[in-house]
Amino acid sequence: RTMLAKRDIGLVQETHLGQLDASTLGKEFPAFHIYRSNLELHSAGVLTFVRKTFATQYVVQVVPSGEASRGRVLVLSFRSKLYPDDKRAHFDLANVYFSSGQGSMMAKAAQIDALNCMDPTVRSVVGGDFNFVQSQADCSGKLSGTCLQGEARLAWKTLKLKYGLRDIIQDAHTRFGRGAKRPSSARLDRFYTS
Repeated sequence: RTMLAKRDIGLVQETHLGQLDASTLGKEFPAFHIYRSNLELHSAGVLTFVRKTFATQYVVQVVPSGEASRGRVLVLSFRSKLYPDDKRAHFDLANVYFSSGQGSMMAKAAQIDALNCMDPTVRSVVGGDFNFVQSQADCSGKLSGTCLQGEARLAWKTLKLKYGLRDIIQDAHTRFGRGAKRPSSARLDRFYTS
């Protein structure tokens, strides 16, 4: 609650929600509309809070993003009520929790491709747990296990180009490994904007 106290929007990943959690969250956060996408019961999941007073300025809708996005990507469109004909007054917001590790790069590519449901003519904001790094500067240890490869790397590069996404640089690393021989940290949680 404290984290959302002065914010209009909040993004949460790894929610692991159960069936009754939606009504509980509504009671705990009555000032917010709550949008969520679950992979399956108690697994993965993303949650986006939108303050109700903020939402009154927009038509807010969930943008369908396909089966690959379930529990991994949640896209909301915000269309201004006051300036409906001005594209600069609209934006799309994506909350991501891409699968981790070096598993199927095709599955990861499909999760990235799910973001293509955003409207490229309005501002895009993409934030969350990307579960990969783009460069050595984002990781204090070895890059193995956190780099995109093959189809996933191409999908990410194509998406960034299509939407003109730029990394909002922050120095903080958000993942810490406590290996006795090689402790490391990585900047897996990030925000991009067009």
